Amino acid sequence: MVSIDVKIPRKAGFDGSEGPILFVIVKNEHYILPHFLKHYEGLGIRKFVIYDDKSTDSTRDMLRDRDDCLILTSEGNFSDVIGTQSNGTPLRFGPSLKLTIPSMLAKNGWVLTVDADEFLVLPSTFKSIDDLVISLEESGQFYLTAPMVDFYPSRLLDRSFPITLDPFEGAPYFDAGPYYEWPAESDALSPRFLGRGVRVRLLRKLYEHDQEAARKIYGDHPIVASLHKVPLVKNGHGIHYVSDHNINVRPRTELKGFLAHFKFCPNLDEKIEAALASNAYFNNSVEYKFLKAAIDAFERESLISPETRKFGGPQSLVDAGF
Repeated sequence: MVSIDVKIPRKAGFDGSEGPILFVIVKNEHYILPHFLKHYEGLGIRKFVIYDDKSTDSTRDMLRDRDDCLILTSEGNFSDVIGTQSNGTPLRFGPSLKLTIPSMLAKNGWVLTVDADEFLVLPSTFKSIDDLVISLEESGQFYLTAPMVDFYPSRLLDRSFPITLDPFEGAPYFDAGPYYEWPAESDALSPRFLGRGVRVRLLRKLYEHDQEAARKIYGDHPIVASLHKVPLVKNGHGIHYVSDHNINVRPRTELKGFLAHFKFCPNLDEKIEAALASNAYFNNSVEYKFLKAAIDAFERESLISPETRKFGGPQSLVDAGF
């Protein structure tokens, strides 16, 4: 095991005094990063704290001269084991950053923690993230929950759309919800998943198509990645992350956002190759093994189903059951 210390340089305005800060980890995000920055600028984010995990493409060049970006680096690698989680599984450096860096950035401010392929969609009654946090503070809710909604093109083959195309245009479809429900127990920190969404459909299809191949990936217990997240938290009010999806209290959900999740995009093949080479992601990159198998088996088949909806703004998500 190794211990890695990431130092956060002091830079004016990156303490939460100019509104919510966004924290994201990136690695070779040459496709999604320009769209990501534009999207969050449109929501009113003025400060980006970006941990660059040794990108070798043009990612760093895109960020170098931006005054609204604070770039963090270290000598460590995303896959380095730095400890053990409470359930006995290895705690890797990359995921640990999402648990520690947000609380270090703004001691008493709002921090939005997302992945580069996650685009927050605000409830339709809010025009900016500043308006949203005012409403959250007035109600005494110092966090925002969000379902993670996988967006996809009409076929897996169509993931290689032009890199100039916004992901909402290149992958405009999603499956109707809801994807989960909260159990009756008042202290539950995570919801119960309902087996919906395009990745669930693909997983079922893979088992029907080639059970042996699917079992090599998952064994007897297939697991679809969590579709619930708490991306926005205000520090200084006793709220902290216990995982990169959950906080230490059962969240209220009467006011929530949506996370449009763009996994099926032009750089997916690069990400799969890197994930399989490193085994650095959850459960030895099991999700990427599944995605590769699904692409190999169903690349040319339509993803459109009776559950499919097309994005047309926040209300289309509400109308679809979210």
